[in-house]
Amino acid sequence: MTARGLVSVIRELQCRLTPATERERALAGELRAAFRALPVLTTEDVAGAEAEWRRNMNVLREQVLRRDPRAFLTWPVIRRTMFVRRAGYLEAELAYLRGLPDWEGRWAAAVRERPVGRPVRYPGLRASSGNLVHHAYHVARFEAAVGARVADMGTVVEFGGGYGSMCRLIRQLGFAGRYVVLDLPHFSALQRYYLQALGLGLEEGGNHCVSDPETLARLLFPAPEGALFLATWSLSETPLHVRKSVLPLVRDFDAFLIAYQGTFGEVDNVAYFRALQGEMPEVEWQDVAIEHLPGPNFYLFGRRPSVGSGSQAAGGL
Repeated sequence: MTARGLVSVIRELQCRLTPATERERALAGELRAAFRALPVLTTEDVAGAEAEWRRNMNVLREQVLRRDPRAFLTWPVIRRTMFVRRAGYLEAELAYLRGLPDWEGRWAAAVRERPVGRPVRYPGLRASSGNLVHHAYHVARFEAAVGARVADMGTVVEFGGGYGSMCRLIRQLGFAGRYVVLDLPHFSALQRYYLQALGLGLEEGGNHCVSDPETLARLLFPAPEGALFLATWSLSETPLHVRKSVLPLVRDFDAFLIAYQGTFGEVDNVAYFRALQGEMPEVEWQDVAIEHLPGPNFYLFGRRPSVGSGSQAAGGL
């Protein structure tokens, strides 16, 4: 599809939106106010991945201020950066999920997509989206590795939460504890909009979208029990000084679900995460190649001995 054709499809989808309800108008107004308060970011003093992300955030700011956020998942900047649609590897991931013994009783309902944002449905499972299948696969692999369910954790801290999809999934899997997403201010605002549009409360519902380590530190005092740290490719795409400001806050957590690529920019992530494991020998680590993804990519699963036991799921990937 040409760029012009894609624009036409997006416009058609937006034209089909019904008149906004009072609540939808209020949520859109809050989102726009949050973005209006954020400055346009300069790219003159940065390069590489950071410059690209700043450009993306500027585009996102412009889109929020000009367009109807009820269809934000159709915006090219979102699709390009945080929404997996029809990637070839999704077929294998969905097959893994369907092969789980509790697919019918648990996972099938958890990956049922919601209309908020107008997500593109996945042809292999029309009730879901490719993005939701992809996120569910990460969680299922984690649960199989550590022998515990995310619903049994007391606290989840997600570093880099996209638009809030993983939080939504883990809630749909039965998690009832405190969920904290640490992200850049633009994405925190989008996450707050998305979760509220889904009917998931923020602070009163145990969901916190924050943008600085100091706020995260306050939320983690006193130290939580049964805490999971989750970072799928986000931690491995951040500068080393950012990693140093975050990891001490979650060092004593009970479980870890990290996905990372072998290198990013000039950083050797394989060496970095190998060193991290050496610094935390009390955690039982599994560093696993994700062979079905263009790579190299890896999962790093971690658990303290008090968490889980054995494998709860079966699968071949």
